[in-house]
Amino acid sequence: MCYNKKKACGLNAETENYLAMKEYEVSIEEVTPCGGDKHARRSIIEIETDSPENWVRENCAFKILDVITCENGDIRIIAGSDAGYRNTYVFSE
Repeated sequence: MCYNKKKACGLNAETENYLAMKEYEVSIEEVTPCGGDKHARRSIIEIETDSPENWVRENCAFKILDVITCENGDIRIIAGSDAGYRNTYVFSE
């Protein structure tokens, strides 16, 4: 097995995907239509993923409404429903 800055050789596709993953701290805010921002649930988790958008698609029941890349490099993804539910995910490396 050898490693090259431009290409990893001798690796299978699963290993190459793992090497492409980044570690993120994710701040999650879940807002319900009844509670609003005042009663939002907030949590922070650490994850590894190659795509924050794909991670939200796989782990959130709602559709993605907006993706914003902040000046500091954070990625903010807002997902929600027509019924008023809204989840905000902020991915920080």
